[in-house]
Amino acid sequence: MRTSLLFDRPFEEAVATKLADGLGKAGARAHDEDRTIEDRVHRARVAVKELRAFLRLVRPALRYYRVLNVGLRDTARRLAHHRDSVVRAQLLTELFASAPPLSGLGDFAGRIDELAGPPPSPFEQEALLDAFARDIAALAGNNVLWRVENRDWTCLADGVALSYRAARRYMIEAERSGVPNDFHDWRKQVKYHAIQLALLTPLRHGPSEQRCKSVAQLGELLGRHHDFEALADHLANAAGLEPDAVRRFNAAIDPLKTGLERTAIRLGGMKFRQPPGKIRHAIAKALRSRNDGAAAG
Repeated sequence: MRTSLLFDRPFEEAVATKLADGLGKAGARAHDEDRTIEDRVHRARVAVKELRAFLRLVRPALRYYRVLNVGLRDTARRLAHHRDSVVRAQLLTELFASAPPLSGLGDFAGRIDELAGPPPSPFEQEALLDAFARDIAALAGNNVLWRVENRDWTCLADGVALSYRAARRYMIEAERSGVPNDFHDWRKQVKYHAIQLALLTPLRHGPSEQRCKSVAQLGELLGRHHDFEALADHLANAAGLEPDAVRRFNAAIDPLKTGLERTAIRLGGMKFRQPPGKIRHAIAKALRSRNDGAAAG
């Protein structure tokens, strides 16, 4: 996708251009022959996440937002199993290579492939990417779904406020409950919000680069936390893995997860303490004055 919106164009044209760019990017990444299969899967999924974040930003102008969002979500899920096995292997490699090594896990260092679980075969991976690209093409071909309503630029302030409100709500819930699923939901909303902020930084009075970076950093912290939780869940359900091994893994990574939770809550408290209405007002004001200093591409 373009790094910014075409703020100097009519709203409907700019949004339609951005949506078309995002769909094209997702499909192209699935078949980028200059990349490894693992990289193609990762980049294709990132493209869909960026597109879904943009959908949330412009949802007031999309009559069929929910249909599009669910369609993109289900399309990306085709690649989830492959990506999950890669992330587990990477995380296990990091854990065993840490200095000092995690206590009590040294004898498992030679079992990374077994613990991570096998990824799909190359043939299966290509088939998944082909199916992903076909799904993207089918969505892109339905022009009725992508029709942009006649709105003005300030409706984006509503989209930002909705994502900000969701991130703030899940942050409060995660801090209260400590439940992994609440941290997972918080992570998704923070990442959507970070992508939206990055799209609006070209506005002269838009979000600062520092805020964008710190919100993105929070998303990475929560992503790391999610990787640990997903690994623990996988190990708990892995066939043939000794109960003692699961217990030792959990004992080793629990302090790491707790540290990530505390850091995320502290950072989130600084970045999401303002009421959503104040955020909406600031973004709407920046959008109204967009021609006073918006980048055009």
